[in-house]
This record gives sequence, structure tokens and C-alpha cells, in this order.
Amino acid sequence: MLSILPPLPYNQLVERRTTSMAELPTELVYEILRVAAESSTEFCLTLALVSSWARRLILPHLCSTVVVKSNDSSSKFTLFLTRPKAYNPSVYSPDVRTDLVRSIWFETSSYHIVDVLFMCSRIKQVAVSKEGFDWLRRYSGGWDQAGMKKVSRSPHSEDRNLQMFLLLKKSQLNVWTRTNASDTHLHPPIYRQIIDLRLSDCGSYAPHKLNLPLFPRLTRFAIPFYDSGIHSLAELKNSVEGHAGLEVLVLVMVQDWISEEDRCAAVSWVRGMRDGSLALEDGEGEDLDSTVVAGSGLQVYCVESRSDTIRQEWEADARFGWTIWSRAVDYTTQVLSANRGLS
Repeated sequence: MLSILPPLPYNQLVERRTTSMAELPTELVYEILRVAAESSTEFCLTLALVSSWARRLILPHLCSTVVVKSNDSSSKFTLFLTRPKAYNPSVYSPDVRTDLVRSIWFETSSYHIVDVLFMCSRIKQVAVSKEGFDWLRRYSGGWDQAGMKKVSRSPHSEDRNLQMFLLLKKSQLNVWTRTNASDTHLHPPIYRQIIDLRLSDCGSYAPHKLNLPLFPRLTRFAIPFYDSGIHSLAELKNSVEGHAGLEVLVLVMVQDWISEEDRCAAVSWVRGMRDGSLALEDGEGEDLDSTVVAGSGLQVYCVESRSDTIRQEWEADARFGWTIWSRAVDYTTQVLSANRGLS
């Protein structure tokens, strides 16, 4: 005869269903903390205070992407990299490594961006202000600020590839590529290191304003569009077609600034560029890299973005790989397919 056992008391049921972290295999604990650290900076900061082993575990994730928003923060971060014990003796440990930094958002005007890029040789993604970019132009050639004499170090090696996001203010939109006599003479290496370039804002698209030939190794370029009165798409076509090495152009439609009329005009222009300069593949969700390799000529895409969440968007790119290039492929496929369905 089948007997039915009485249900366990609630406290015993809870005890049987829960497992403490101490009971889990060490490898599983590390994996849980690693996933949590990758998804949350706040969690990284909290876990760093638990113990030395926890700090060593999360340090690569905490330092992989750094956001610097003030001159004071830039000074502190540089001190942390160069003299960590002087920065804070109570938390100093010998595992502070500059090679952990892979991406940096640097929106201040401080010259410390030069020190950071020199010390952190594995940085690939850089979001920098116009002033910071000017510092890099001056120092990347191994010359001082006045361009008069050699300095002892250069923040860039010849084989470095940078994905640059240039943060521009309204007053800088038409002068960000302006060079001075010393720049022209020295040919700053920073221009040769940039393979991907995105602008947060932009003025005229005229070739002499964008000055894309300054970047001889540029392969992907993302430029904002929100006002047809300022942004002439005909001028943009002339600017990008004059750059032989450029493979990908992304027109970033700024959602909180653009009108519906200009948005439709931008999508129509992208469709025309794609129909005229490359064959549109039937396959949807095509990978960007395979499209560039398989196709010929300039690959043109569009995508939407917002000016008020641009830093969060950049962080998602740096931390999780949600790049504007792959998002542009998906967005363009969807919007052009939808338009074809309506026509």
C-alpha cells in the first residue's frame, strides 16, 4: 500500500533548497562572480572591498572600461596608474596593472589622456574630447606642446589600432580637423592609428571640413545627421568617396534632434547609396565583417541614436560588444525591408 509522507516543515524545506556559496565548487563561484562583475560596475566596486582574492578577481572587469568625466578624476586615475600606493595606501596591492585597461571615456580637457594612452598599451577604444584629441596630436609625434623639441616618450606605437569616438561641442563642429603648421610638418602618428572614427556631433559635411584624408588607415566612419540645412548629404558623398580606404559609412540619425522629414530623407539617401554603389544582399542579419570582405566599394548603413544617452551607448559597446557597426547592419536591414514592403 502506497504511503504518503507528511510535508516537511517550511524551515527544513528552505534549508534543503538553499546552498551557500561556501558549498559550491570554487570554479563555479569564480564563474558566478565573473558574470556579475561583467554586468555591473557597482557590483565590482562592492566586491573589491570584500577581500584581496575578490579584488584580484574583479579587477580586470573593473578596469577594462574606464569613464573619466572631470579633470579631478583624470588626475586621480593617472596617479592610480603611476603611483597606486600614493593614491591610496590603505588599498594598495601589487596587482594594479595598466594592461587591464582596454577602453576609456575621457571627456575632460586634461592632458592626462596622453599619460593614460602611453601607460595602457592595450587600449583600443577611446572616447575623447576635442581638447584631449589636440593633446594627442601634439604629443603622439614625440614633440612638446609648442612643437619645438623632442619629448622622451610617445603614447602611440606605429602598429597601434584605435577605435576613436570624438566628443565635440557645438563651437568645435567645423574646426575639429583644423591643423596648425607644426601638425602639418610633423604628421602626428595619432592620425595613422585611427581605424574606426565616430563623431558625437558634426557641422558641415564639406570635404575640406571633414578632412578625412588626414586619417590614411580609416576603414569605418560614423557621422551624425539631424539637420538637412546643415548636413548636405551630397557633400558627404563627395567626402567619403574621396577616401580610398574607407569601407563602411554609418549615418547616425540623432533621434532627439532630427525631424521625421529629415529621417525619411536620410533613409532614402542610404537606400540610394546602397543601390548605386553595391548590390544589396538578400540575406538578412548578415555579419558586418563578412559583408565588407565579400562586397566591393563603400558599404553604407544608417542607425538611430540619442544625444542624451551617448555615453551609456558607448559603454554598452565597450563592455558588451554592442557596437554601432553591427547595430547599423541590423537596423538598415530592417528599415529597408519594411520600406520595400510598403512600396
